[in-house]
Amino acid sequence: MRSTTRLEKPIQDRWARRLLAVVAIAVLVAGSLAMLRPRPSTEIDAFLRLMEPQGAGAIYGYDTLEEQADAADVVVLGRIVDIVSSEVTYSDGSGTSTAFLDVRVRVDEVLRGELTENTDVITIEMFKERSVSLEEIRATLPRGVAGVHFLFDGGELAARQGAPAEQVARQSGTYVHVNDDQGFYLEDPDTGRPVGFETLDRDPEELPPLIAPYATFTDLVEAMRRSP
Repeated sequence: MRSTTRLEKPIQDRWARRLLAVVAIAVLVAGSLAMLRPRPSTEIDAFLRLMEPQGAGAIYGYDTLEEQADAADVVVLGRIVDIVSSEVTYSDGSGTSTAFLDVRVRVDEVLRGELTENTDVITIEMFKERSVSLEEIRATLPRGVAGVHFLFDGGELAARQGAPAEQVARQSGTYVHVNDDQGFYLEDPDTGRPVGFETLDRDPEELPPLIAPYATFTDLVEAMRRSP
């Protein structure tokens, strides 16, 4: 009987080389696709990381963005133009104080509800981490970048919580986001997608549940316009 040992090895070697070639091509194609995939803006990412409240979470736990829009007093499309800091000392004699950021937003369009006052620029109050300086935040300020903000009017919120009339009047016209980490979304200028605190450290292809239905920031805006 003729021996096949000498023939089998060259054939096996050729198949091994072909397999390695196929694997190498697949790796190159995957790498090329990854390079072509739009990456999140590093500037927006830096801004969100500095603004993110430590330990923030979904306070009210809305299941959809439509539910969040329904709960808000007003939903606006606008652009952050400035941020200043402030501090409030509690009047209980404890000397305890809380640092805040007053975020100035120029309103392009009211998507839902009504503003308390007819003005082009509104103030949104956010908590400030003491470990982060105002200068650091302002250095990454995404001026000109569009954002959708889901807002409670401070006065309306205080009234619903049974606050005294003077507190209601004092807080009227100043806004707070509906949820610490789900109250606003910016348009990533590099990908065209909505980004917020909960998109940090996520794969860009895996959107958080609330914004998963919206492939682009424009889709989100249009959906809010169509909300009843």
